[in-house]
Amino acid sequence: MFLKKDQKSREGLSNKRNLLTNLKVGKKIALGSSIILVLLAIVSAASYFGLTRANQDFKDYRTLARQTNQMGRIQANLLSARLGVKDYIIKNSEDAAEVVRTRAEATEKIIQEAEALFQDSEHLETIVSAIDQIAIYRSSFDQVTKLVGDRNGLVDELNTVGPESERTLTRIMKSAYEDGDASAAFSAGISLRHLLLARLYSNRFLVDNEQASANRSNQELDDFEKTAAEMLKELQDPTRRQLATELVQLAGGYKSTFKKVVEVIQARNSVIANTLDKIGPRLADEMEQIKLANKQTQDTVGPRSTEDIQNAVVTVEAVAGAAIVIGVLLAFLTGRAISRPVVEMTASMERLASGDTSATIPARGRRDEIGQMADAVQVFKENAIESECLREEQTRNELRVEEEKRNATLEMADNLEASVMSVVEKVGSAADEMKATAQFMSEASEQTTSRATTVASASEEATVTAQTVASASEELSNSIQEITRQVDDAKGLAAEGKERAISTNQAVQGLSDGAQKIGDVVDLINAIAEQTNLLALNATIEAARAGESGKGFAVVASEVKELASQTAKATEEIRQQIGTMQESTNVTVGEIENVVQAMSQISEMTEAVSFSVGEQNAATRDIATNIQQTASGTQDVSENILEVNSAAQQSSEAAGRVVSVVDDLNSQSDVLKRELQQFLASLRAA
Repeated sequence: MFLKKDQKSREGLSNKRNLLTNLKVGKKIALGSSIILVLLAIVSAASYFGLTRANQDFKDYRTLARQTNQMGRIQANLLSARLGVKDYIIKNSEDAAEVVRTRAEATEKIIQEAEALFQDSEHLETIVSAIDQIAIYRSSFDQVTKLVGDRNGLVDELNTVGPESERTLTRIMKSAYEDGDASAAFSAGISLRHLLLARLYSNRFLVDNEQASANRSNQELDDFEKTAAEMLKELQDPTRRQLATELVQLAGGYKSTFKKVVEVIQARNSVIANTLDKIGPRLADEMEQIKLANKQTQDTVGPRSTEDIQNAVVTVEAVAGAAIVIGVLLAFLTGRAISRPVVEMTASMERLASGDTSATIPARGRRDEIGQMADAVQVFKENAIESECLREEQTRNELRVEEEKRNATLEMADNLEASVMSVVEKVGSAADEMKATAQFMSEASEQTTSRATTVASASEEATVTAQTVASASEELSNSIQEITRQVDDAKGLAAEGKERAISTNQAVQGLSDGAQKIGDVVDLINAIAEQTNLLALNATIEAARAGESGKGFAVVASEVKELASQTAKATEEIRQQIGTMQESTNVTVGEIENVVQAMSQISEMTEAVSFSVGEQNAATRDIATNIQQTASGTQDVSENILEVNSAAQQSSEAAGRVVSVVDDLNSQSDVLKRELQQFLASLRAA
């Protein structure tokens, strides 16, 4: 069973070899060139798809990095805006309000810029919502600033009405004291007490915004208004009554103004608590969620990009190596398949040209141009052998005729005296035989001429076939030049891929520098947070020193301190994410450097292919030279055949002359016979 399988495999291999052997030379060259071009196309395709996937991964990674960068900028500006709001509430400073407006406007602008980066992202809805929320944030802060302005105006009225009421009560008390009106002085003192307590709790409410402070202030204002009205009823002095009447009006004005202050502050606090303090943290949390989602995606894209680049490098190296090996083997096998039988054919034709008809004609049975040339040379060999046989036969005939002539001459000399007539008869008979022999020689010469003509035609066909092979060799040379050009193009493509990889490396380096700048911004935010924490600590200390009246400041300072702590925590998380992004960027830079090295190796491989193709071109030129030598040898054979033809024609002419001489000899024999008969008759007659 194993022997049968081995025999079948050998027969299949033999059939494949015969199929390749029977292909035309042009088809062999075209097949080899096509295979090399296909391999080059595969190398180019592998390079293209590998670089395309790496480029797409890099674009995705860069988009994620830009998105994360925008989220960090949004968080930083939003944090500054939120700190500015707290600073504005504490200091009531227009500079702080301008900081909030600037940072909120910058945040809105950055979110709008980020919208273009999220066109194909699942977070686009969040970004669009963030644009609306930051617009609400800005309008809400404008509402807060308006309410604060209204509050400041109302507080200014309180600061005007309060001291004026105090001065009025003081004048009433002084007038009553001077007039000895103890009851009026007592009522004025009670009213003054309620007024001072109302102002105290009003100021406390302005600081802590507690409803209890507002209620206590309203209660004191009610008591103040009530005592002022009762005092007005008790006073008899017109001057003091006039002052008391003014005091009642001032008390009502202070009460209504404080009510407006409470409403404005509560409205302001409602906007801050229900809008600013909710939108700010919510936006920051949404941006943080997007950053975390991008980080997870980057953790997927980064290793995938690295794997794609490594696979592309391995694929290109493997395919390029296979292309070089197969190209060299094809060049060697194609050149050998053409040059080896041509060289053997040239040697056989040289032996035939030198007269060696025992030479074996190679490549017979092939169906390509070389097989056709071998068949033509075989015809030439057979004609040469037949011509040699004819020449030998002609030589034997000539020797035989000479021998017969010599014998006839000796016989005539011996028998001349015995019988002249017998001699004459024999001469005539010999002449007839000589004529027949000459005619046979003439026919043999004509056959030799015909064979020589056939051999000359076969030689011309061999010359034409050799010229055809020479033309095919020139086509092979042109194809190899085209392959050289394709290899140069591939080398140019590899150089271009290397330049693109270098450009990509520079872009990634720029991304790394951008990440470093983001880290600097994060450090700045951290420093701001630390400074804010110190300010909050100082505010807490000052509030503690202020005692009961500084509790409101202590609460605000505590909130600012907590916000600063959250800011420090957020900046630390941002710093960690920036560090992760920098590490990923450095890995990407390393991988792109590997791509640059791989493209350099591809360039070296294409140079090796170019060198191999150059050697194949030189081998093809040697083949063309050998074929030209073959054509020259065939031309020499044709010239020798022409000389054989000329010699055969000369032999035919010589045979013709022999026939003419024999005819003359027969005539002379007849004359001699007649003369002899006349002589004999004369003798008989005599």
